[in-house]
Amino acid sequence: MSLETEKSESSLFSSTEFCDWKHSHERPKNREHSAGHIKATVAFNRRLKAIGRVDIELTQQVEHLEQYCRSVLKRVIGVIHFIAERGLAFRGDNELVGSPRNGNFLDILELIAQYDDFLAQHIKIEANRGKGHTNYLSSTILEEVISIMGEQLLREIISRVKKSKYYLISLDSTPDAAHVDQLTLVLRYTEKDSPVERFVTFMANKGHSAEDMFNALMEFLNTHDLALGNCCGQSYDNASAMNGRYNGLQAKVREKNNLASWIPCTVHSLNLVGKNAVECCSSAVHFFDFLEKLFVFFTILTHRYQLLDVALKKVIHH
Repeated sequence: MSLETEKSESSLFSSTEFCDWKHSHERPKNREHSAGHIKATVAFNRRLKAIGRVDIELTQQVEHLEQYCRSVLKRVIGVIHFIAERGLAFRGDNELVGSPRNGNFLDILELIAQYDDFLAQHIKIEANRGKGHTNYLSSTILEEVISIMGEQLLREIISRVKKSKYYLISLDSTPDAAHVDQLTLVLRYTEKDSPVERFVTFMANKGHSAEDMFNALMEFLNTHDLALGNCCGQSYDNASAMNGRYNGLQAKVREKNNLASWIPCTVHSLNLVGKNAVECCSSAVHFFDFLEKLFVFFTILTHRYQLLDVALKKVIHH
């Protein structure tokens, strides 16, 4: 670029008039690569770090607030990770700090605060202020952090499955604590020549037919860019909707990928074998029926159970 052109573009939009609005969209692009714009950008970044800025106090307040929030979140996320890893309940009957019924999340934070002056001061000032105040102690931040951690964990599992390329699927419907039926999806793949089994997600059960479950499975695979052609195996229980030769879920998967071999769930099969074997033996049926009635007889009243406990202790000692 010539010196005259550079001077012309450096003064554009600042000291000279501009009338060629028909081609105005081309001018900013040229301006971004001009020496004047680059020098101005460098000078601006240099001034950002200068102590003599007009908004230096505001900037310092913002940085202090960011550091403060990071310190609080570091402790909060640590507690959430601890509780989630052990499968414990988070909430209690209320969300009041100081209450003996506020749940594991707030209770553990209060315990840490006894030995952490920073957290103790934060709880003292920010806790129990009600809605509209950000304190990172409410169920809102709790659910948000759990959701973020779950999404990150799912992305990590999916990335490992893609790295392994080939995988097996296991799908079943399970009712949760609220009696809502959900589909549970488990993926098996290899890491460092060793098989790994990971629970992936709960999916809303849109129906119990093979077609409904197949659509739910394909929706998940397509969402996470997992090719059904890389599925080399599938394992379900022995229900007809799952193992049906023509209309079962395994048949519909094999229509799309005939290499996805179906293997019946051995645990479910063993359970059916045991159930049918016991039903074939009348003596075993009567024995377990009597055992169940005996259990109900002694446990229905505490007095009877105490008598049984005393009698059993005497038998053990003798």
